[in-house]
Amino acid sequence: MAGIVFLRTNLFEVRLEGITFKPHDFASLCAADFLFPKTAFWPESHPPVIGIDVIPHPRDSSVLLLLLSFGVGCVVLRFPAGEPLPIAIHAFLSDKRIRFVAFGMERKEGLFPFRELGLNRDAVDVGCIAANVMGDPIYRDSELGELAEAILGIHQVVGLTDVSSFRRHEEIKAAICQLFLTTVIAMGLFNKSSAPSPSPSSSSSKKASFLKTLNSLHLLAEGWFKLP
Repeated sequence: MAGIVFLRTNLFEVRLEGITFKPHDFASLCAADFLFPKTAFWPESHPPVIGIDVIPHPRDSSVLLLLLSFGVGCVVLRFPAGEPLPIAIHAFLSDKRIRFVAFGMERKEGLFPFRELGLNRDAVDVGCIAANVMGDPIYRDSELGELAEAILGIHQVVGLTDVSSFRRHEEIKAAICQLFLTTVIAMGLFNKSSAPSPSPSSSSSKKASFLKTLNSLHLLAEGWFKLP
């Protein structure tokens, strides 16, 4: 459905891919304990991070699209609006070992059972996370572009893909790009909150160190290209 989209910013360019799964196929992966085996362990300070978003289908409002960002790959699942999630997918989204992150949750709580899954805004919404980590409540209600600029230094964002495909699935491709940015911002914030307090330094030095940290994250090991 979504295909390939290139996200270009003033700091990097990344190739993202939207991968459509039928819900029962993805549920089978969840039930088979394939994605995150129950025997696996991650330090509490560095859990796996997955971006989550939900949008109405651009051409059919009776269908919801659930997006799950696994780094450069984004799973896209179609669900009839109002129907309960398959048990295996519900269990996966309720897994407390995984850190799910989102943006603009307050505008979408009527579309998706975030609260039922234990995904509350203060812990999941990247604006709230930024307000907590940065110690400034202004971030709580910031737009995604404002967060990207204030936290990462990104002030230019362009999505690139095949023209005809983009026209057919523009909203989905834009959502994939936004969810990737949400995930990157959140991972940087989590890393910042778990790192020792830095010694006093200039703002430019702090930003360089922060971007170096982002480049070292395993999530970005594939499909991550710095622009000159």
